[in-house]
Amino acid sequence: MTGRGGAGELPDRTHWAGEPLAVWEALWGIPALEAWSTLPSTNDRARHLARSGGAPWSVVVADHQTAGRGRAGTRWVSEPAVGLWVSVVIVPRSPAHAGLLPLLAGTALVRGVEAVGPHPGVRLGLKWPNDVWLDGRKVAGILCEAVGDRVVVGMGLNLRDPAGGFPPDLTARAGSLEGLTERPWSPAAVLGRWLKEFRELSDPGPMRFEGRVADFWSERDILHGRRVRVGALEGVAVGVRADGALTLARDDGSVAEVRAGHVEWLDES
Repeated sequence: MTGRGGAGELPDRTHWAGEPLAVWEALWGIPALEAWSTLPSTNDRARHLARSGGAPWSVVVADHQTAGRGRAGTRWVSEPAVGLWVSVVIVPRSPAHAGLLPLLAGTALVRGVEAVGPHPGVRLGLKWPNDVWLDGRKVAGILCEAVGDRVVVGMGLNLRDPAGGFPPDLTARAGSLEGLTERPWSPAAVLGRWLKEFRELSDPGPMRFEGRVADFWSERDILHGRRVRVGALEGVAVGVRADGALTLARDDGSVAEVRAGHVEWLDES
């Protein structure tokens, strides 16, 4: 069944990953879990819930997205049964907290995946502001969208390669957990642990990106020391500030602070 996820529509799934939705709600301590066979976008459905007064930490998951997207409207391949396509309604404590949610969600995903994976040696990396990488391939992304005083946090994670592989324009940089580790991964285990880690990091959330969470990011920062371009700015990435901005050391000796934009690598390492 294909749903649009709009007003008046109800999810078509009463079970997910082999269990009634109420089982997962109780296990994860969330107020509501919506499961859909197909949606245009889990973020769009979660945005509807946020506008309709849905409780914080309400979760939307779909087996398939027909119009999945990343930052700046880029396409996210979301074929059936190959990944986790999920969105969560968050009520940030302040604008500063809201601005850190992409970093916190990505950090939580890395911690969560590594905690549930019985695969020694798997070490994921973080690419500012919202991507998770493994062995030189992007395996997950975070998309945060404001809805009034709430934020919808979307997470797309490639668990396995699509049938026939990724589209040609993504082949060089996209990957999946199973494709890169040659081991199975449980979507329920990954989702449950991500929610746990994300909630611990963001509820109540820090007002500044510092302490242990910043140290963890620094250890997994795949941009550090790399020459990059963000819009018209070029320089060497030297870390993330306490306010969440990416810091670039420029050739003229100045330091630039970047708060949004697509990061392009300019070196070959």
